[in-house]
Amino acid sequence: MEEDKLKDIFKDFNPDLSSDSDFMSRLERSMKAVEIVKHQNAETHRRSKRAIVWAALAGFVAGIVMTILQPYIFKWLGGLDFTISIPSVTTVAIDPGLIVWIATAAISATIAYNTYEIASSQLSTRQQPA
Repeated sequence: MEEDKLKDIFKDFNPDLSSDSDFMSRLERSMKAVEIVKHQNAETHRRSKRAIVWAALAGFVAGIVMTILQPYIFKWLGGLDFTISIPSVTTVAIDPGLIVWIATAAISATIAYNTYEIASSQLSTRQQPA
């Protein structure tokens, strides 16, 4: 009974089969499209690697510069008093050295991220055909 229902559903189904040449031309177009996408993916990956290298170098240099400047930053922060008042606990003093190291890390990370964004956008616009 179910077999009869299936036969009834598909009795008028007669799909058009394209010729061999149409099939081959479609297949060749599809293969070319796949090759284009593979090439674009490889190019994007290469650009991304280059942008990551630039960002790492910029972050490293920024970290070195900030580390060299730390004695001067310590002198500047030496006169400032960093304390937190918590009602249930006595006043907690925050070491200025901790703040300088956090600032060094934050500045280095920000410079690295911004360098990545700039390098990524510059590499992608420079490589695109006009």
